[in-house]
Amino acid sequence: MIFEAKDYIQLGGLALTLAVSGFIGPRLAVWSSLRQFQSQKWHERQIETYTELLERLAIMVHWAGASTEASAGSWATGPNSKLTEQLPEAVGRVSKIAAMGPFLISEEVSKALDRVVGRWYLNTGCGPHDECEEMHDEAKRCLEIVRSEARIIRNSRPTFWKLN
Repeated sequence: MIFEAKDYIQLGGLALTLAVSGFIGPRLAVWSSLRQFQSQKWHERQIETYTELLERLAIMVHWAGASTEASAGSWATGPNSKLTEQLPEAVGRVSKIAAMGPFLISEEVSKALDRVVGRWYLNTGCGPHDECEEMHDEAKRCLEIVRSEARIIRNSRPTFWKLN
């Protein structure tokens, strides 16, 4: 059996097809799957972080609001015991996320958290009425910023085809 040039071309084409479909194709599929998985996990971590911030800031806002009303001498007796129990952990977690800076959170949220943490006096509680009100207002502003950014993150889809 003698091979002609066209037979070698066909044999080369067949070898190339086998190499692409058997070697390169699966590797591209695995690489693409890994990229998609990483992107989705990152997106999930961002959503978890924003959700936690919303929960913790809500505790801080409600506690400071109740303290503000109580220090103003209104009928309110101050924050309830459940809020008071949850407050140290809430402030601690918000402080930790703020210390990480714009890693999982946006630059705007990071700056807002820094302002809240800088104003929050956990060890001394609220002093005068004005101090409680400032803490409440700053935490409430931060909560609105986080809520706005969380909506953007929630509605965005992870992008895994974008090259860095």
